[in-house]
Amino acid sequence: MALKNKTCVGCEQKLPIKKFYKAINQKDGFDYYCKECRKASSLKSHRGGKRKPQCTFNGCETPNYAGGLCKMHYERNRRTGTPNLVNFGRESYNGQPYEKVRANHLRLRFKLTMEQYKEMAKDGCEICGKQGLPHKQLHVDHDHNCCPVPKYPDGSSKHHKTCGKCIRGVLCDRCNGNVGLYEKGKLREEYPDRDKIIIYVAKYNQLISDRIYTNDKEQRNR
Repeated sequence: MALKNKTCVGCEQKLPIKKFYKAINQKDGFDYYCKECRKASSLKSHRGGKRKPQCTFNGCETPNYAGGLCKMHYERNRRTGTPNLVNFGRESYNGQPYEKVRANHLRLRFKLTMEQYKEMAKDGCEICGKQGLPHKQLHVDHDHNCCPVPKYPDGSSKHHKTCGKCIRGVLCDRCNGNVGLYEKGKLREEYPDRDKIIIYVAKYNQLISDRIYTNDKEQRNR
């Protein structure tokens, strides 16, 4: 029998099940807080509620993950023995100049030139504005509904190519991941940049549709 009502552990009210977010880790499939209490809890956390101790690396303000370090500095320390950034920037990759490797990657996978990519990335991530770094370039985002990423046995997508018409903008790691969550219907409603993501996706849905229509029209006129 489908669950119709549930008691929120925050406000202690018995409410219709539609007042709760879905939660796959709960036995009944729904959050133990109602939507209003969950939003209030999230806002309290964002505005300075009870926080974990901060990372101890050079005044980093990210919360502690393990060993007195945030997750990023902890993983760096685990991999290289130091939380400092090692090998900042790349000059070569597999014996070839890194700039050449990067240019080939953009051309083969996204049908973009390095000049086009730099023009797209000059203002940073299209959603949050974060700038790329020499050791961490911004991602070229594309519509996966048009050109799905194939799943290889080793989990890689090294041979994946797009048609070029479904290219959207350039995004940082966080925004790239959250756009994917939004398109799967899994991005939480109170996420701070949710409205920006909705506008971004809607904008490129129209642009991609126009590109495909123009291309098809040109093909028919040949």
